[in-house]
This record gives sequence, C-alpha cells and structure tokens, in this order.
Amino acid sequence: MRIRLILSFLLVISISLLGVSILVRQNAQQEVQTFLGRGGLIGAESLVDDLEAWYRVNQSWAGAEALMPGSDHDASGGTGAGGGSGQGGPQQGQRRLNTIRLADAEGIIIYDPVYAANIGTVSANDAASIALTQDGVVVGYLLPQEDSYAQENALFEARFLERINRASLIAAMISGAAALVLALLLAYFLTKPVNQLVEATEGVARGNLSYRVDIDKPKEFARLGETFNRMAQELQEAEKRRKNLTSDIAHELRTPLAVQRAHLEAMVDGVFPMTKENLLAIQDQNHLLNRLVEDLRLLTLADAGQLELDLQLVDMYQVISDVIEQFGAKAREKKIVIKKDLQHCPVVRADAQRIQQIIQNLLQNGVRYTPEGGTLFIQLMYQGGKVICSVRDTGEGIPDAALPYIFDRFYRAERSRTKVAGGTGLGLAIARNLAEVHHGTLSAKNHPAGGAEFVLTLPVGEQAR
Repeated sequence: MRIRLILSFLLVISISLLGVSILVRQNAQQEVQTFLGRGGLIGAESLVDDLEAWYRVNQSWAGAEALMPGSDHDASGGTGAGGGSGQGGPQQGQRRLNTIRLADAEGIIIYDPVYAANIGTVSANDAASIALTQDGVVVGYLLPQEDSYAQENALFEARFLERINRASLIAAMISGAAALVLALLLAYFLTKPVNQLVEATEGVARGNLSYRVDIDKPKEFARLGETFNRMAQELQEAEKRRKNLTSDIAHELRTPLAVQRAHLEAMVDGVFPMTKENLLAIQDQNHLLNRLVEDLRLLTLADAGQLELDLQLVDMYQVISDVIEQFGAKAREKKIVIKKDLQHCPVVRADAQRIQQIIQNLLQNGVRYTPEGGTLFIQLMYQGGKVICSVRDTGEGIPDAALPYIFDRFYRAERSRTKVAGGTGLGLAIARNLAEVHHGTLSAKNHPAGGAEFVLTLPVGEQAR
C-alpha cells in the first residue's frame, strides 16, 4: 500500500509540475512576444503608446512626425521616448530609435529620418515591423532601419525562453525532491495506522478477540481505531455471553433431567412405587423442561426478528387488570397487598398475548421477591405519547452490581436461590425482548422508598408500527 501511495503522490506531483511548467512557458512566451512586439528590445514602448494615443485623437498620421525621436520637432533633443535597451547597449538602442520609420496600415512609409526618398513607398520589412493598433485593429507600423532587428528579436526570445526552461527544470527538480520526501513521510504516517488496523483485524479473525489498537492521530484514523476497539470489545463480550449461555443451558437442563432419571430408575428398581404422586413429580420436571425449551425458542425468534406478532389495538388497562386478577390468589397466599393506580390510556398497537406475557413475568417476579405481608405497587399512566406501566415491590431490591445484568439470560442476582424461587432465569430477558419487538422499552431500578421497580414503556396506536 505504501508503494502505491508514493507512486500516486509522484504521479500527482509530476502532472502538477508539468502543468505549471507548460503554463509558465506559455505565459512567458506570450509576454516576451508582447514585449518584443511593442519594441521593448529598443525601448520603443513609450513611443508606441504616444503614437497610438495620437492616432486615437486625430484618426490619422498627419503631424505624427513631431513625436518621432529623429525628427527636427522632437522636443527631447533626440533622446526619444526611451533610453533604449537593445542587445548592443543603450547607445545602439537609442540610435535605432532615432532612425526608426513610421508607416501607415498599408505599409506606406510616411516618415523616414534617414532616407527621405523612401517616404511614400511601401516597406517590405514586415518581420521587423512594430504594429500600432487601435481597438485591436492595426493602424500603422514602426519600422527599424536594420534588417537584423527581426533576427535579434528571435534570438532574444529563444535565449529568454531557454533560461525560463532551465529555471523551471531546476525548480521542478527541487520541488519534486521536496515533494517526494513529504510523500514518503505522509505515506508512512498514513500506512502505519492502516497496518495496525489490518494486523488487528487479522488477529480478531483468528479468534484473538482481546486484540486492541492504539491510534491517536490522524483524528480520522483515531476514530476508526476507537470504533474497532469498541467492536472487538463487544465481540469479546458476546463470545463470553455465548459461552456462558451454553454452560447455563446445560446446567438448567441437567437438573430436571437428573430428577426425572432418578425417579424413573427408582421406580424401575422398585425403590419407589409407581404411584400417581411419583409420576406427578416426573411430570413437573417435564413441564419445567418444556417451559425452558419454549422460552429459549421464543428468545431465539425474537433475536432473529422472526417472532410473529398478532398486532391489534390493545387496551392496557384491561390487560393489566386481567393479569392482576390472575395473581390475586398467589398474592393472598403470601399476604401481599396489591395496590394499583391504573389510568385509562390510549390503546397501543400490540400482540395482546405477548403484552400479557410481559406483565405476567413482572408480576410473577414481584410476587416472588416481595416478602410476606409486603406490598406490590402497579401503576399505569399516559405521558409524552407513551403508555407507561410500572411494577414495584417492597423487597430488598436489586444489588447495584447486578443492575446492569438483570435482563441477561439465566442471570440471578443471588446465585444461591433455588430453581423454585428463581425460576429458569429467562423471564426478564423474554420480557425485555418482547417489549423491544413492540418498539418499547423495559428498564429496572431500585426505588428510593425501597424495593425494585420495573418500568414498561410502549408507544400508542400508529406510533408502534
């Protein structure tokens, strides 16, 4: 990659330098031709300006002889409009100015300070002529006496452009060398973080999820490095959860299977009589297994987005009231008082059975962890376009260290709880997944007055789509 970057930089640099060199040469050539075309080699620029201004005012060359350096009317005493800057020095340039001729647009000489007999004749010295223009139209010419003037102009242009080319070449070589050094440095600083990311990606692909990168600049690559580290961290945590999940499933399945096997072997060996009571014990364990498998299937479908929902408009007031009635007997067994504050809220678009399952899990959890003689608070209200249902118990609450994991599968805040007290460990995970597939949320916290509080939030009506 570094080689490709360097070659790309060199290509861009070469194209840029070539373009600049061509542009400089063209502009320099154009300026030189403009300079020479207006008599710059002999210092005739001012004379050209004066003559063009004269013609602009008078629209003819009548009387223009007075402006010519070699005329008797020249007020400068023969110094002309410029000091001369020809290749032969100031004196040669001034001599050329003093002997220069003036011709009209057709090339007819109207002023010649050296050969007066040439006045009225047509000049053939077109190559050395200096055009006089008005609005882009040639209106006359200045004609040097020497035939060598055109060759001197060409020689001057060639030497000047040669020097420009040499200077451009030297500048291009220096600039190219400096640019190459910068390209090498830039390629190094660009490829270094890329190589780190490639090496880290390959490490993660090989299964090393602990691989991290340390990139602090440039800031774009630093952000990419932070994103990679977060991704690797999430993958590592997901892999850890997967392994724990596999272990937990095996653990949860082992107990009911072992109980069933022990009862069956005992009955086969004649230790336990084949009575209804002994068969019911096996049936209870079988129901527990079925429930566990069904819970796992439900979670898998929800994770894959394949859980089918029978969406309809559901009255949360009626659903919660029905579930409270179902748990009334269990609450009375533990002398738990259920206090409810239920408002009639707008309907939600949901699967009634799935919403009922969420409320059942929350109430079952509340009854399980509320001590005998305690209170279970259930509230339903409408706020901010959401239907909010909260269930709070008066138990010991959730340990702060357990709050981030309370919705994890098979997680129990107290590992010492028995299966009967703690269930399968999937109820809260299922409840949260069902809330999310309805575009809602389910959260847990400890209430300031004591006990744990679970809050279910669902969008109303069409917002749930």
